Amino acid sequence: MALGVAPITIVEPIQRSTIIFRVIFGWLLNRQHEIINSTVLFGILLSVIGVYLIIYQI
Repeated sequence: MALGVAPITIVEPIQRSTIIFRVIFGWLLNRQHEIINSTVLFGILLSVIGVYLIIYQI
């Protein structure tokens, strides 16, 4: 619905930043089951950077 109202360059980065909150809340709620180390954080960072590069077509 937001894509129908606002441009994709505004909506998509906000939508893709939810992965950061998922990791934080997943770690807070499931510390015994979630394994979050530097490799996982690097993968998340790499995917977020990739989304921004695709959106802005750099």
